Amino acid sequence: MKSFAELFASKREEVVHAWRRRILDSYPSAAKGAFCKKKDDSRNPIGSAIEEGTDAIVGLLLKGGDKAEMTAAVDGIVRMRAVQEFTPSEAVAFVFELKPVLDDVLAPAARAGGHDREIRDLGGRVDEVALAAFDVYLACREKIWELKAAMMRDRSYKLMERAGLLWEEEGAKDTSDAERGDAR
Repeated sequence: MKSFAELFASKREEVVHAWRRRILDSYPSAAKGAFCKKKDDSRNPIGSAIEEGTDAIVGLLLKGGDKAEMTAAVDGIVRMRAVQEFTPSEAVAFVFELKPVLDDVLAPAARAGGHDREIRDLGGRVDEVALAAFDVYLACREKIWELKAAMMRDRSYKLMERAGLLWEEEGAKDTSDAERGDAR
């Protein structure tokens, strides 16, 4: 009888491919085809992120991994989804798409082999991946908000400067006058 790790390893590629298909189903059909093509980082960053991320996550679920490793594994996929037109729940839902895949591909053989507890534990580890994905998503969105705020601040300053609406504070003007020798 195979250990759970051996069983999972034998089903790993099937799990990864089924999960990728489910992730790609969250995209419009026109985009799906492009993401399935060559997984070149520069020509197809989304397809590449999905391929690398899913493989890394399943690998960490198989061998075990800490929160930092899980966070690094979901980072690429979540970064892409954070800037796309996904709601927060849609952006991290791809992680939960792994559970039905595990139920379909791995669970029947695992239960037949007496690995009920391991399957349950695996579901809990998927939840941990989802929490890591949410943390990454939130960090990405905060960075986007910071960049937008800085851009608006800079734009407003330039507009006010062009309109002649900026003035030096009185204390700053007195200091600069004193430095020039024009003290009041």
